[in-house]
Amino acid sequence: MGDNYNYDDMIGWYFVSSCKCGETAIDAIKKRLNLPEDVDIGLYPKIYYRPGPVPNVKCGERNCSLIGEENTQFDCESDLTKWCSRGVTSCIDPGLGYWIYVMSIENSSQ
Repeated sequence: MGDNYNYDDMIGWYFVSSCKCGETAIDAIKKRLNLPEDVDIGLYPKIYYRPGPVPNVKCGERNCSLIGEENTQFDCESDLTKWCSRGVTSCIDPGLGYWIYVMSIENSSQ
């Protein structure tokens, strides 16, 4: 990507994880987007994750159930909104996935 590359199409939400301990959200998103070192990236100050697995849920008009267990009730209103957050400079857990919002990307040499 050259000096005049337009990064506007890369703005938005990304779901990423890390391959190693000690990596920050900034490190992980730069790798995910394959950005060169001379690029500055602006992230929303918080990233979001669930401390456990995200259930495979099917929601109907009046109820929800775990897929494969149609008789199991699942509260879509509260159970799917239990997300945690942390700052973008904290180390992320390689065993979890994180939602990260990229607000800006600019070539620092410009």
